Amino acid sequence: MRALSDRTRTFTDSVIRRMTRVSLKYGAINLSQGFPDFNPPEAILSRLAEVTREDYHQYSITCGARNFREALAEKQSRLMGQTISPEDEIVVTCGSTEAMMVAMITVTNPGDSVIIFSPFYENYGADAILSGAVPIYVPLYPPDFRFRVDELEAAFRKSPKALILCNPSNPSGKVFTLEELETIADLAEKYDVYIITDEVYEHIVYEPNKHVYFASLPGMFERTLSCSSLSKTYSMTGWRLGYVIAPGQIIDTARKVHDFLTVGAAAPLQEAAVVGLRFGEDYYSDLLRTYTEKRDLFMKGLENIGISYTKPDGAYYIMLDISKFGYESDVQFCEDLAAMVGIGAVPGSSFFREEVNHLIRLHFAKKNETLCEALNRLEHIWTKIEPHAPRGIAHLSSADCSINAAPSILLNSGGRKTEDGFMTRAVHAGNDIDAETGAIRRPITMANSYTLPYDPSGLNWSSADGNIYTRNGGANQRYLQEKIASLEGAEDCVVLASGVAALSGVFFAFLNSGDHAVVSDSTYIAAYRLLHELLPGKYGVRSALVDSSDPENVRAALRPETKLIHIETPANPTLKVSDIQAIAEIAHEVGAILSVDNTFASPYNQKPLNLGADLCVESLTKYINGHGDAMGGAVAGPHSLIDRIRAEAMVNLGGAISPFNAWLIMRGAVTLPLRMEHHNKSALSVARFLESNTAVRFVSYPGLESHFGHGVAKKQMNNRFGGVMAFGLRADHDAHNRFVSHLRVITSAVSLGHDESLIVFLGENDERQHLYPKEFHEGFFRLSIGLEDTNDIINDIKRALEKSELR
Repeated sequence: MRALSDRTRTFTDSVIRRMTRVSLKYGAINLSQGFPDFNPPEAILSRLAEVTREDYHQYSITCGARNFREALAEKQSRLMGQTISPEDEIVVTCGSTEAMMVAMITVTNPGDSVIIFSPFYENYGADAILSGAVPIYVPLYPPDFRFRVDELEAAFRKSPKALILCNPSNPSGKVFTLEELETIADLAEKYDVYIITDEVYEHIVYEPNKHVYFASLPGMFERTLSCSSLSKTYSMTGWRLGYVIAPGQIIDTARKVHDFLTVGAAAPLQEAAVVGLRFGEDYYSDLLRTYTEKRDLFMKGLENIGISYTKPDGAYYIMLDISKFGYESDVQFCEDLAAMVGIGAVPGSSFFREEVNHLIRLHFAKKNETLCEALNRLEHIWTKIEPHAPRGIAHLSSADCSINAAPSILLNSGGRKTEDGFMTRAVHAGNDIDAETGAIRRPITMANSYTLPYDPSGLNWSSADGNIYTRNGGANQRYLQEKIASLEGAEDCVVLASGVAALSGVFFAFLNSGDHAVVSDSTYIAAYRLLHELLPGKYGVRSALVDSSDPENVRAALRPETKLIHIETPANPTLKVSDIQAIAEIAHEVGAILSVDNTFASPYNQKPLNLGADLCVESLTKYINGHGDAMGGAVAGPHSLIDRIRAEAMVNLGGAISPFNAWLIMRGAVTLPLRMEHHNKSALSVARFLESNTAVRFVSYPGLESHFGHGVAKKQMNNRFGGVMAFGLRADHDAHNRFVSHLRVITSAVSLGHDESLIVFLGENDERQHLYPKEFHEGFFRLSIGLEDTNDIINDIKRALEKSELR
């Protein structure tokens, strides 16, 4: 038989699609082919369900359904700053793959050359060959994958017909700067070259980078074929809806090419997708926020594992450096990675014209739980894949790659695997070896300011995502956030200057004028004043103070405008206990946020987020620091809520913690579980002693069977009851003070959770007295048990009672 097509002789299967098959073969998590494992937006799916019963099952007009083109033209006109005609300047294709092929055939003749930047998406070379064009490859150099202007102009001097521009770039994640795009534009105009853009990741560009549509540059719309698709923006890679936007005379030819290639894109899918094209800006902001979180989660997990990577500025791919494994074939490495570690990846050699064999590509467009499982599997890469002897393979030096010394981050529970125990996470979460010195503890970074990028004009000066100014966040703050998030079992955490700053962050972020809050009647004094005085008086926020030890009191206090329920458990200073799970269910029935102050318990004893709370507040000053020498506060919870607190309380209201305090608290948190064990055990012994003493009028401690909330506390505090109690003496006001004056081991001072025992007398004139149970009305002590010998604390109390003649 006669030979088949010459132009296909050099073709191989798509390496990306091949690696998907390899992933399936070994049951690996497929991080090779870039498709999400989550659905398109519900509004689009709902419309699709309706469309199945409507008349959209036959061919649509070949250039694209009118509704689709009109919605697309409206959206892209707004973004590109150029009025796009839905009638004359759009052709709808079967995905961006067809869009690129249509553009190539529209522009080139057999024998024409086309400039392609390397690394490149593997289809570009095939597109050039199928259309009869000859590729001219121009390298992009790490770490920021910039081209050299002289090399690019040398390629333009070869009289190419077109240049392919993937921006943001797959696989490198590069986002071309305005300066680079203007250079390309000047050369395109000078040498009369068309630009074919691939902009499928146009909405996934990480701050401070900005996406600039090439067609929006002066004079460039006339020579640009802008190709894109809905696949990545709306998580619908299987729908295959793409498009080309170009001037009418170009689109007229492109439509003919498209007509004979595929006739038309799926009619019902076009109609359903119109809903997405008409989404407001909030959708794209949320999309970027979601992928920023996924990128940061994945990068920091890789750093925690010790794998070098290049930081993407756009798209959702990461390039990993596998040089240390010494493989001659990156294809074989990816096969072994799938078989031995359970991760599907794409060998970097499929993207480079140069001989590059030390990079592989992964993507992070997956649910967070999928990414965490992938990172947990990758932790075993060093033991499951045996390093090969290095071969003399020519490649870009790994030293040229941008290796990010990003801090470790939560894998569901912050910086450590979820199966790690609490003590292990207390030691290791948020900590790592310092890249500069090799120190096994993170150093203190005391700088107020950080160097800015080459062009800082695009920076968001209120962003907390990067290093700009310490009020926006710094290294020590991030390390501590990772540790607290890990200990709380939270997605995210923000640390602030004090516990009160943390409370204020919650209240100001989620309560607006006219809103209503339901609050425990026994709370820390600052929370009481904020909600009972400041917010009502200055901002028109109302609150109801209720005895939250009975969840039905919370339910009865709800109003239509209730936005927040805030409880303390155990409460300060009465040690009342509230049922977190029951109150969470009540809050969520009405769409309110439940915030729980967990300071008296600490995350070692109690995890409110696991019981249904939305936010967990901690005064880091207390148990988590544990040494009485640093002040701080934290709020832990989901990314979506924490981001709001971080932006308002930390950046705009200035509540940032100092690097030194963050470092001190980071140090203190390491011993939290050991200290809490002693606090818990010692406090129970002291409380039982007090309860048995005839000079003591009452004791309030959740660990005592006599405590009203003992049953709830035992359940939700894991039979650990903390180190704080309240008690009153059978004595007058002055006798209470005499008792304190005779104490020698216990110190008369405010605060709690320190290494030393602290006691404070709250007299009959306390402004919250009317809210306390009646046994508190005659004055009482709040006692925080420290780390002294339990017998010494008890004997100290005995001596003071005797010297005060109290029996």
